[in-house]
Amino acid sequence: MQTTPSPSAPWRARRLALLGAVALSSSASFAFADAAPDEWRSGGYYAISGAVTAALIAGGAFAGKAGAALEAGGDTVWFPGDAGLRGKCSPQAAHLSDMSLALAVGLPVGMQLGLGLDARFVNAEIVYTQALFANGLLTLAAKVIFRRPRPFSYRQDADCAFDLGDSDAHMSFFSGHASTSFAAAFAGSLLVSEAGLDSRTRGAIWGAELALAGATANLRARAGKHYYSDILVGALVGTGVGILVPVLHGADDLPSGSDLLAGATGLVIGVGGSQLIALGAEAVKESGAPGVALGPLLQFGAAGVQAAGAF
Repeated sequence: MQTTPSPSAPWRARRLALLGAVALSSSASFAFADAAPDEWRSGGYYAISGAVTAALIAGGAFAGKAGAALEAGGDTVWFPGDAGLRGKCSPQAAHLSDMSLALAVGLPVGMQLGLGLDARFVNAEIVYTQALFANGLLTLAAKVIFRRPRPFSYRQDADCAFDLGDSDAHMSFFSGHASTSFAAAFAGSLLVSEAGLDSRTRGAIWGAELALAGATANLRARAGKHYYSDILVGALVGTGVGILVPVLHGADDLPSGSDLLAGATGLVIGVGGSQLIALGAEAVKESGAPGVALGPLLQFGAAGVQAAGAF
């Protein structure tokens, strides 16, 4: 049974997000040419970084607990294609998005480990972990503030395997899978690129990471877990955090033009490839929304629009 939250609950979430940003900025004084140098830093750096990481974890845990007690908020379909996703439900797509997210988060760690278990690895993982937890805190804070019902919550039948009564059913805005995968893609690729790799290897990392991020984000829409607007905002927030946190730790090796081109190519492949995967039933239940809605459609080498709804 859900309890009605106090009116101040969303404000607490906002304060948590602000405190997290302030805590991260405290590490900006440790300016290095790299966010993850190959030598050990001062003890003060590790002490502050550890405290910041602990604060981000605690803030995320508090926001998650607060969100579990909240009732659903209002729902709007302001973005093209959002209305057409109401009632969509595909557990298979959700499972695939979990797998691609795990790969997106794990790949940079594996790459760093392959470069050696040394000071650079430890420094990189401190920055990478902070980026992921900072992104998680911002994501949970937004979910607590907006409490947007997920698309699958419009299904009133027993065919959808998702729990319609769970508090997670109104945690749609914005997408944590999208924000986390893009934060991992940008922070992870930036940190790995700092190791002085050749352009082809850097391009492969950027391409693979953004392909996984794009696939993860698109599969969340196909699963009925998120609207396109949830995914777009999540991707933008994750991208921002994934760049900002390494910069606060001293990174000055930003992606080159070839890195961005490889990343953009990977993104198109990831979104297009995940769209072509054959899934089980993805029924869309008619609601009060318009019968036909337009949304973005990306395929390898091309872009366009798709129509969804009742024809």
